[in-house]
Amino acid sequence: MDIKVMRKYNRLDSITPLIIKINGVEVDKIRIGEEATLELPDDTAEMSLEPIFERVEPLPVQDGDIVMISRRTLHYVLQFIALFFALAPGILMIINIEYWPSLIFFLPAVGTTFLIDFFMKTYQMEIVGNSKHQKGSRS
Repeated sequence: MDIKVMRKYNRLDSITPLIIKINGVEVDKIRIGEEATLELPDDTAEMSLEPIFERVEPLPVQDGDIVMISRRTLHYVLQFIALFFALAPGILMIINIEYWPSLIFFLPAVGTTFLIDFFMKTYQMEIVGNSKHQKGSRS
C-alpha cells in the first residue's frame, strides 16, 4: 500500500525540503520538482506537511493516490505586496526627502502582510489521480 507524492516545480518556491507526515509520523522529505513513493500503514491515512512557519491542511489519502503539492498563487501576491511596502520608503526618500516622517506607516503594512501570509494555508495538497484505479480500468 503506497502513494505517489509530487512537488510541483516553481522557480519562486522555497528550496527548503518539506517534511511529509503520514498519520502524524514523519516519513520523508521532498524538494521542489521531486517525486516520492511513500508506504501507507493502512489502506487509508492522513497525509500532512510540516513546512517551517507555514500551515497546511491535512489530506486524507488511500492506497494508490497520486498527490500534488504546490503553492497557492495568493502567497506570491502577498510576498510581492510586502516587498513593495518594504521598498517604498527608500524610493520615496529618493524622490523627495520631505516624505520621511510618513514612512513609519510602511513598517506596519509589511508586518500585516506577512501576518496574513503566515496565517493562511500557503501550500495546497490535492489528489490528482489514483494509480490503482487507472490500472484496474485498463484491464
